[in-house]
Amino acid sequence: MQLFPTTQSPIANQLYHNFIALLVRLYPQRLGDILHQHFAFSSAMNLSEKLQKVDRLKAWLDSFRSLSPTLVAELKKLYDVRFTYHSNAIEGNTLTQRETELVLETGITVGGKTLREHLEGIAHRDAIDYIEMLTRSDTAIGEWEIKQIHNLIIEPI
Repeated sequence: MQLFPTTQSPIANQLYHNFIALLVRLYPQRLGDILHQHFAFSSAMNLSEKLQKVDRLKAWLDSFRSLSPTLVAELKKLYDVRFTYHSNAIEGNTLTQRETELVLETGITVGGKTLREHLEGIAHRDAIDYIEMLTRSDTAIGEWEIKQIHNLIIEPI
């Protein structure tokens, strides 16, 4: 079962499939049904019921902890590539997801694509890294930090 198609490295693909296999093994009924059950909110539910459902989902997700550092690193790469690709695609960037991955992981430029498109991907990744650094340092995010994020994205292009 593949919930999300991936074009990542063989190691990332293997770790992803191992993670999904673990979910399927731990939860033998259809994984999609489980996720729907945990994510579905009825319009008839009050706020307290919705919060209880969120708490149950968090407990379910916490049951998978702790993930190996290798898996966490590969999931971060997967997330960074997808987030960067989709964020830039909606702004008109024509790099494919695979091309975005190549640019971010190897620095290789893709023929037929503009320098601006390459720089947009790199700048987006740098902004993600900066935001993650802010969250790890418990820094209050104020006007200066937001301007830094904006600068990381805009200055290269």
